[in-house]
Amino acid sequence: MTKDLAELLGTQETVNLEFKQSGKDRDVLRKAICALANDLAQKGVGHLLIGVDKHGAPC
Repeated sequence: MTKDLAELLGTQETVNLEFKQSGKDRDVLRKAICALANDLAQKGVGHLLIGVDKHGAPC
């Protein structure tokens, strides 16, 4: 059984899930990676999805 990525991770940003529409702005990506790596919510995992709009839809 194959699950959709949205089904596994969700379609809303959370403390351990960030969406970015583009990978062009490297500074924005670095900040997102650092924020996820800090793991302030102590989730132990973080996901950064590039090519996804703020509503979780592919763009």
